Amino acid sequence: MVEISKLTYDEIVKMSFDTSLDIDTKEKIETYLGETKSKIDNLEFIDKLGFKFENNIHGQVLTRSATGKRIDFLAVFLGFLSIPVLGAALAMIIHTIFYGELTILNLIPIAILFIFGGILFALFMKGWNRRFMFTGFSFVKNNSNFRLKQMSNFTIKETVFKLDSTVSLRQQGENVSIILTENEQEHILFALPKLSTIQSETLNALIGKFN
Repeated sequence: MVEISKLTYDEIVKMSFDTSLDIDTKEKIETYLGETKSKIDNLEFIDKLGFKFENNIHGQVLTRSATGKRIDFLAVFLGFLSIPVLGAALAMIIHTIFYGELTILNLIPIAILFIFGGILFALFMKGWNRRFMFTGFSFVKNNSNFRLKQMSNFTIKETVFKLDSTVSLRQQGENVSIILTENEQEHILFALPKLSTIQSETLNALIGKFN
């Protein structure tokens, strides 16, 4: 008998089309998918995207969650480690050139440091970009309009859009952008990297809340 808890969401969805499954497994799959769909519709996975959604006196409000802020901060912090790592790699290669021999054995640890430092630096850039993009971020729909607050030219600006504007999702390679369209003019609210199926469906459920 298949243990549902050990499978991914995509694997369970694929398995749901298998006509050879026993009744007990089918019932477990249907229960799991039904519960997961309910959680997606209720935006219970929104925190995994780094956001918080709530209905309050201001309307329907989307902001960066505490989890998202912590992830961004951690990425920036780890990225700072790229400075000493790349510095050590540079010092080693300079020392090797002037005081040692350029052999494969000498270059291997230097190459490893450069690769590790490069990964940390890329992580730093992604985290920094997210912290900059989402500093002061909020997106609100009320009975009168849409209101977007986001960082622009190092200042947080608020832009007001008409209530008949639409919010949509656009796939661009592995990245996903959330677009607000007003009078045929498009405004990018934010962009996210490659998403899992649950995250993608959660994002679609979120868009539905604003349309």
